[in-house]
Amino acid sequence: MRHLLEAIPADKRTYQPTPQHRAVYDHRYEVFVEIYCQMKGVYRRLNQ
Repeated sequence: MRHLLEAIPADKRTYQPTPQHRAVYDHRYEVFVEIYCQMKGVYRRLNQ
């Protein structure tokens, strides 16, 4: 597995959020957290 990981190029770029889009980022993060919480049990069952 290690050789596969070494073959993937590392992306060292840094991204800076656009301050004007803060409300959009915040809303999408809230949606992400909601979906994550709803799906946590499903993922737990799938990984058994």
